[in-house]
Amino acid sequence: MATIDSQIELIKTLVSSIGSRAKSLTPEQMALPSACTEWEVQDVIAHLIGGADRQIENMTRGKGGDSGPPQAVTQGDGSATPNLGAQRDMHWRESMGDGLLAGFDDYYARLYEVFDAFHQDGWDTPCWHQRRGAMPAWEYLELRIQELAIHDWDMRKALEPAPSIHPDSIDSILGFATKWLGMCFQPSERLETPVVYEFDLAPPNDTSIILRVNGGSFEALSPEDAPEDRWTVCAEASTFILFIYGRITGQEALDANEFAITGDAGPLKQFETWFKGV
Repeated sequence: MATIDSQIELIKTLVSSIGSRAKSLTPEQMALPSACTEWEVQDVIAHLIGGADRQIENMTRGKGGDSGPPQAVTQGDGSATPNLGAQRDMHWRESMGDGLLAGFDDYYARLYEVFDAFHQDGWDTPCWHQRRGAMPAWEYLELRIQELAIHDWDMRKALEPAPSIHPDSIDSILGFATKWLGMCFQPSERLETPVVYEFDLAPPNDTSIILRVNGGSFEALSPEDAPEDRWTVCAEASTFILFIYGRITGQEALDANEFAITGDAGPLKQFETWFKGV
């Protein structure tokens, strides 16, 4: 498991990379459509600022002993829906105007100060998160890494023919994958026979993520506990990450020979119905 210090250093690396690249872009490049529906590159930067601001608020309140929702907001209410979230973060971009990139630097500098306030022994402190409810502060580090890494890819997709997930972030995102899928899961009617998926990831990650879905819920399984008749996808870790975050479809991965399966693609399509990346 990564240490707190290494996770913070990775966040700083991702922030520095995003900020440096953004400062090199022309206004026309900042206005290019990103891989996020309805967001331009500059809107993605605004979203990352908004995420840092909310994290600063929630971690600061948690440090002060308040792990409940701010201002009577309840977990899972409409303010967390993707469309409203997109509008909220585009408002950040409009309100900051020419100060967008300076604001990016400023908010992340403030976030680092919040990290410093927790030191090494305060990371189990409960802090509020809109989708997760009260969770230990250290989970905010996992969330921030995946948020920065995925949106870094979203912006670079507008600028590069074949961007890749930042390699230093892959292990952290894989470690968070089951929690992420839990945040995205859309239950259906309960199945008489559960479907067991195995995502067999190639070296250097060389791991398997196994999920048993019964329609109404799902659970992660260890290889020792998983049945032999599971439906398997072989892939690179980066392709699996882009798939579960909704950046590519299973069919696109198959067409590009980035997913290898045996049998038909029906279970893959069903997986996308249950787990809707945002």
